[in-house]
Amino acid sequence: MPFQQIFPGVYEFANGIVNNWLIADDDGWTLIDTGY
Repeated sequence: MPFQQIFPGVYEFANGIVNNWLIADDDGWTLIDTGY
């Protein structure tokens, strides 16, 4: 993703939060499918 190339630190930090949230909420997996 472009954001990962431009802001690797910020993107990885946000991605970590999303991944932790996905563990608690299965509906969150759609965020990965849509590219978010």
